[in-house]
Parts: sequence; C-alpha cells; structure tokens
Amino acid sequence: MLETGGSYENVLISLRSAYEIFQLESDQHCNSYDWYRQRSQRNGSVVFGRRRQLVSTVRPGIRAFKLRGQWMLEKQDLDAELEEHRLARVELQQVTDDYRNRILYGKPGSTMRTSFGSYTLHAHFHKVWRSDAKPWKETGIDWFCSRCWQPALLVHDNPECHTCSDWGSCERDCTLSEVSCKACNATLKL
Repeated sequence: MLETGGSYENVLISLRSAYEIFQLESDQHCNSYDWYRQRSQRNGSVVFGRRRQLVSTVRPGIRAFKLRGQWMLEKQDLDAELEEHRLARVELQQVTDDYRNRILYGKPGSTMRTSFGSYTLHAHFHKVWRSDAKPWKETGIDWFCSRCWQPALLVHDNPECHTCSDWGSCERDCTLSEVSCKACNATLKL
C-alpha cells in the first residue's frame, strides 16, 4: 500500500500484466492466460507457480477482482506469490540433491516432488516416478529399499483390476502384491 495524502491506496496490477511477469520467471509452469482468467472468475483467486513442500505455506492464492471490466490483483500479493515460487524452486533442487545423497523427506504415504519426477515413501521402501520415462517403453516407476538403496524385488500375484482384465491399462501396477529387499530382509505386502 502506498500512502498518499493521509489515505492508503492499493497498488493494483492487471491479471494480464501479472501473467506476463510470471512468464518471465525461469522454470515456470505457465498455463494460458485464459486459464488464469477462468480461475479468477470461478474462485475469485489465482495461483502462480509452485509451493514449497517442506515448509507449510498456507497461501490460497491471490485475490482477483474485476475493476472496470478488467481482472486486477494487488501487486504486493503478486510479489509474495513470486517469492514463494522462487523459494519452492530452490527447495525442489535441494530435495533432488538430497535424494541423490540418499536423504529422504516425508513420512510413509507422502510424495515429494523432485526435478526428475517424484518419490513416495512406503514403510522401508520408496517408489520413484520418473517424468522422463517414455511411455511406449517403460512405466517410469521403480521401487528401492530405503535402507540400502538397492532396487527392490517385486512380486505380482494380485488379480488384475477390472480395467486391466478388459484389455485396458489402469497404469497403477494393480497386480503388485509384495515389495522386498533381500539385502535388508525387509518386506512390504500390498
């Protein structure tokens, strides 16, 4: 807010200008301008960029409102949103580097995003999803022991789900029944 003659006045920026500023951010994941406009209309707010995973950030988004037929935001809210996005990018790189150094974050059932995809913790194992996997060649999903980091042994004894039994693909690995590590003697029944 700027003080002007004893009263306070909000510094406003159009949604289009905010969108163009966000597009200049490196590593941005940007939808079309119309997507942000529709979110403004539907929710009364928009979200630009990523959120941190390791720090609890409760930012529902930037309040958006129409002024003289144009969607507007408060500039200070956009600045805070862009700063959160920058911090989230730094954190994402840290989580990725820590993964490569065999440091895992989260608790069983939680998924952590990385620059290569994500990993999900399951008891003494973690499932890695790689975003660069070629779907016509591989699933991009690998299981590893979280203790010794060896590839896990997978047992597929569950019956196929309805989708898979009808010659489709649920893409969930529905027949997976057990994950184990011989080196650590750890087993996870699914």
